[in-house]
Amino acid sequence: MDDIITKEDIQKTVRFTKSGLAVHSNDIAKIFGKSHDNVIRLVKSEIVKLLVDEHGIDEEMAYDKNGKELNASKIASNYKNLTQHICLVKKYFTNSSYINSRGKEYIRFELTRKGFDYVALSFTGKKARQYKRYYIDEFHNKESTIKSNKEIASKHKAIPFMVELREEGKKCRKELMDSIQKFDVPLGVEVGKDEAEFLRLRIINYTKMINKLLNIKTSKGVVARDILEGRELLRLEDVELKASRLIEKHHIDKDMDYKKLYQRVKVKLEEYCE
Repeated sequence: MDDIITKEDIQKTVRFTKSGLAVHSNDIAKIFGKSHDNVIRLVKSEIVKLLVDEHGIDEEMAYDKNGKELNASKIASNYKNLTQHICLVKKYFTNSSYINSRGKEYIRFELTRKGFDYVALSFTGKKARQYKRYYIDEFHNKESTIKSNKEIASKHKAIPFMVELREEGKKCRKELMDSIQKFDVPLGVEVGKDEAEFLRLRIINYTKMINKLLNIKTSKGVVARDILEGRELLRLEDVELKASRLIEKHHIDKDMDYKKLYQRVKVKLEEYCE
């Protein structure tokens, strides 16, 4: 490979998704220096093997007359009782898609740790072995973070003072969300587009920005307020209120759109948090 791949590059590709911890097939292709088409073929091949070897799918149905493996969607269209097997496959692989730099949509897969292990077995060489170790370490570290966050959240829910602080914080959170809906969204939502979905994405963007400024790290399915200590909760409450005020103040600035507003708020919050 021409590009130098670091441990930090690999850490960024292990993400919290709806399926849990996962890595995208296009990221695997980039890290290991493979074409994405080849990685897709590897994933589909592993799906077929899973269906044949572990889930009782008829082997004759999984291969064509020339012995070439059919893809999972072809199997699904020809096998009547596949629902339970597809659910099991999702423990390893999930269909997904992404938009490239030219705005074109392409298929990709999300691979869980188990799915990654299956596909990565075929990658050989010194660098590939090193990258696989980095991936194993990162999956382990983030799995530990998830477990730790859930334990902290459970503990805090049993402390009345922490419950009260979280409830106060939720009011500040709602104020921020209301400001985003009232002042930010109208600057960017296009006619005919889903305003609720645009609002959801804007809230996610502001949340990520604030969490990054405050160095708040959470795992999928864990709310920041459930794991923060008292002083951290008060700081989050303060910054969310500040963000709300900034959105309200600057949305009327000259030539303002939602992207410029976001950047303006980001700069002001960075100054505020110094």
